[in-house]
Amino acid sequence: MADVVTKLGWRLVGSLPAALVANATRKAVTAGWSKATGGAAKDPTDPRTPLRSALAWSLLSGAGVGVVELLVLRRSATIWARATGELPPPLREEES
Repeated sequence: MADVVTKLGWRLVGSLPAALVANATRKAVTAGWSKATGGAAKDPTDPRTPLRSALAWSLLSGAGVGVVELLVLRRSATIWARATGELPPPLREEES
């Protein structure tokens, strides 16, 4: 039972902040794109959107969100380890 509570706790401590920050990053990247290009980002899956724009948008937004999410998860894991004395459940080595 304690293991289930620990895993649930990690999901809250690790995933929730990462999701919130990823959403904020997406909004920031969208705003930056609009400012840099002078227009709103177009749907990259729309065939009318030039491939160059679709690829640029996908790379920029994916990299931005990915990097920020990574940094938040690493920080969350550090905080978890300091608070509990051990790594979060997904980072623990399998015991044989």
